[in-house]
Amino acid sequence: MKSLVLALTLFFSTTSLACKCGELEVEERLSNAQKVYWGKLTNADVLGVGSRISATIQVAESFKGKVFTHEEVMTNNSSCGVRFTINDSYLVFEDKSGQVNQCTMYNTSMVYSQSSQESLDKLRQLTKE
Repeated sequence: MKSLVLALTLFFSTTSLACKCGELEVEERLSNAQKVYWGKLTNADVLGVGSRISATIQVAESFKGKVFTHEEVMTNNSSCGVRFTINDSYLVFEDKSGQVNQCTMYNTSMVYSQSSQESLDKLRQLTKE
């Protein structure tokens, strides 16, 4: 039993340390992104041999850039890649390439996502001005 707990602890420790996001404020993330929007993930497909994943998001609210009603993003299947969940909502800070990762796309459907709600509120305030 102790070895199982140790193995799980090591697994989650190494995967969580594998991708580090800087402590950027919402204002900085907004200014660094080409498009910023929030919506529900409706589809995800593995491309090729599984190194990249494409996802479609039905946009509910846009904050920056020319955002369409449906946006497509890509992530790689690495430690920093986004884990897509169909029907969950995501806040996206997309760059020119359409690539996203754990640092630029956030699942706002999670129970512990109070910071995501705070980010949404801050974006609404910033883009009203």
